[in-house]
Amino acid sequence: MSIRRSFVLTAGAAVLSLSGLVPGTAIAAPITATTVCVSDAQAAEFKDLVTQARGIWNGAEKNVQLSNCSGGIKVIAKDKLPGGSYYTGDGHGHGTVYLDRSQIAQVYGLRLVTHEIGHGLGLGDTYDGPCSDLMSGGRNSEGAACRNAQPSAAERAEVDQRWANGYGAPQQRDSFTAVYAG
Repeated sequence: MSIRRSFVLTAGAAVLSLSGLVPGTAIAAPITATTVCVSDAQAAEFKDLVTQARGIWNGAEKNVQLSNCSGGIKVIAKDKLPGGSYYTGDGHGHGTVYLDRSQIAQVYGLRLVTHEIGHGLGLGDTYDGPCSDLMSGGRNSEGAACRNAQPSAAERAEVDQRWANGYGAPQQRDSFTAVYAG
């Protein structure tokens, strides 16, 4: 055995020893998150809110990550939408969030944007839930005064579970529309 080969074997054993791994032990592959595009190209003055909402979801999830690109969820700012802001799409990373400028002026905008993107990730409304539930839709005890823009532990777990195996076809529905009732 040459000195070079002996050194490589010794160094390799030392690395395994320091890492706590045993030679021949399988190492699990890293989890690869699915990327969902959330485009703010038409969000106008709400681009910063969309960026912050993507950051909230990215910090909360391991199986799905949001990026500013096209082909997934479009966010579009509009004037006076009947019924307010809403999401329409398949709930699996494709669709459109329409942001009502007049509604955002009356509620906590970051909560509204994060909530609507939550629909794009597969979450439904829980209209009468507490303010701590992002998807409560604003009809909780705090109403429009609710300033929580973070998904609850249960909401985070549901999104992670839905995206555990990457993008999947919608279940039980092809498309839905969800209106923010804040």
